[in-house]
Amino acid sequence: MVIKCPNCNHYVSDTASVCPKCGASMTVSTPKNLANDVTDTNNHSESPKTFNSNIEVFPELAQYLRQHMILQKENPDMRYRTVIDDGLVSIFSKGNCYWDDDQPIRLGGYDNGFCLYLDFYIYADEEDEENKEENKIENDRIQRFRSLASFSQFIPHKTYFDGDCHREYAIDLGDDIDIASHIISEILQKVYLLPLSEELVINTEIDEEDDDNEDDVAENQEMNEEREDSYENVENPYEDVEDSAGILMNILCFLIPIVGLVLYFVKKSDYPNTAKSYLTWAAAGFGVSILINIIL
Repeated sequence: MVIKCPNCNHYVSDTASVCPKCGASMTVSTPKNLANDVTDTNNHSESPKTFNSNIEVFPELAQYLRQHMILQKENPDMRYRTVIDDGLVSIFSKGNCYWDDDQPIRLGGYDNGFCLYLDFYIYADEEDEENKEENKIENDRIQRFRSLASFSQFIPHKTYFDGDCHREYAIDLGDDIDIASHIISEILQKVYLLPLSEELVINTEIDEEDDDNEDDVAENQEMNEEREDSYENVENPYEDVEDSAGILMNILCFLIPIVGLVLYFVKKSDYPNTAKSYLTWAAAGFGVSILINIIL
């Protein structure tokens, strides 16, 4: 029987130890539905989790996971996300988690539980030395991630923005805090190389779905009205400035006074100083032409 590699979606024999295309470990049994439903690796049911029971757990981790669970149960309409060390690892409330292209991560039911999300960012432009170095770091992390016993249970996904690639992985951890603590601790220590002695920076964030509540609408409307009033009160900086071709136009008005008279009526509303200048030069030209006719 053939199954899909959970990392690259390549068809692999169920007896293979590694994927021949990407090298991902296939030693741990893939969840049953992934083996049977090869058409949709983004949709599967809960299954027993494999983890390294010998790994030491970060002491503060279980406390934050328990807090996350309590908050979600008390406020089921809110979306919670627990972020560890500035986004190295994100834990979402199950049913409210999304890939980076806003596609929902379908990992089973919508009851309370954890969804563990990882994102490895790969730059498309490696001409930049900094990008090249960052890509090496991320690729090394991915290789370490592939060596974990729990790797084959993660659902892979790729999102592209401007050629850059987000290699994303997610797993449904259910509501077992002990299993979640072990898997997350193993990833932090073996993938991101964080020592157990390091104090984790953990934040639980609230992501409200209703951004267009009445207070926000009223506030935005008030801000827009203030902007419109400020625009109306701004004087036109070009109001009293002559046209860039003012000298040539003045000479034309002097030579052909009727042109200056016409331009005066056209410009007097928006450019009163310019219109006055045209009229003055037209009057001067008219006076000179009369004087010349008298002399001649």
